[in-house]
Amino acid sequence: MAAGVVGVAIALSSITDGPVFAALLRLAGYPVACAAIVRWVPIVRNRHVGWLTAHELGMGAICLGWALTNRWSAVAVNGAWGVIALDWWAISNRRRSSSVAPPTA
Repeated sequence: MAAGVVGVAIALSSITDGPVFAALLRLAGYPVACAAIVRWVPIVRNRHVGWLTAHELGMGAICLGWALTNRWSAVAVNGAWGVIALDWWAISNRRRSSSVAPPTA
């Protein structure tokens, strides 16, 4: 809950930057992404696909919102985290799969 509030606060701090649609994208994206980020390790460990999807959609909304305002540094920072998070998820899954011993006959 607190992470969502922080996300709203982040979005509201830039509410006047750019077109209204861009602000609405950030207002939708930041609370979702922040809520997922504070739970990130359990999300990855327990393979919560729904949370991963919500996080990635939130990050996409944030990036698009900043792109519509021509704030390319914000797009780069948020986009980099979106890619890193997805890679973390994929690498963690691969590592977990390879560490499981094959069944014995």
